[in-house]
Amino acid sequence: MTLRNIQLDKKTLKKFVASGFIAWKEKPVTFKSGLSSHVYVGGRDDLTHDPELLLAIGGALAKRVKALTPKGFLPCLIGIPSAGRTLAQAAAMHPKGKFAFEILRDRKKAYGAHKKWVDGRPQPKRFFYFTIDNTITDGASKYEAFERLCEDGYPAKRMSHLILVDREEGGAEKLRARGYRVETVWNLTDIVRALVAHKIWTQKRGAIALAEIAENRKAVSAV
Repeated sequence: MTLRNIQLDKKTLKKFVASGFIAWKEKPVTFKSGLSSHVYVGGRDDLTHDPELLLAIGGALAKRVKALTPKGFLPCLIGIPSAGRTLAQAAAMHPKGKFAFEILRDRKKAYGAHKKWVDGRPQPKRFFYFTIDNTITDGASKYEAFERLCEDGYPAKRMSHLILVDREEGGAEKLRARGYRVETVWNLTDIVRALVAHKIWTQKRGAIALAEIAENRKAVSAV
């Protein structure tokens, strides 16, 4: 399911490009999936250095979290390292949110009293859990994070997993097929088309980007 919380108007799109959240790279970037693209989706210092945009995205995520939280539960957000941490905290601390959040580590803690992936303990009778991340390609890194959550006792298949931008390389569909609740804010195709429609990107750049999306989708489906 795609959840369009922030309208892709010209002002928002200009902020995306100016901050570097959506960036065109002259040399294609190769992702963990092995696929490459000229279009890069950020979510790190491009957002932490732009508090206004981070606040807007945090508010959009907070609104969706509230809508998806079952009655009788409090939301608790877990950001997938590393970009997801910033997004989870932005949503949790937004005035529309004020949610609990926990930290998922890059590496399992090897010392101290709590040798776990998550800086916390699962409380499924109190919290409805969410993961938050910036983008998804083939879904492999998300599945790895879900496995780590399960290892720590978190109910990954009963959680909601929110993704800002779906690169449309089959990852979301693969995870849904495995029983995970994955929802996205935008598809990359929608963002590219909006950038061209508002004349922020040229027709030529948009055509290259859309062709890459289609080619990458085809490459993934052929595997």
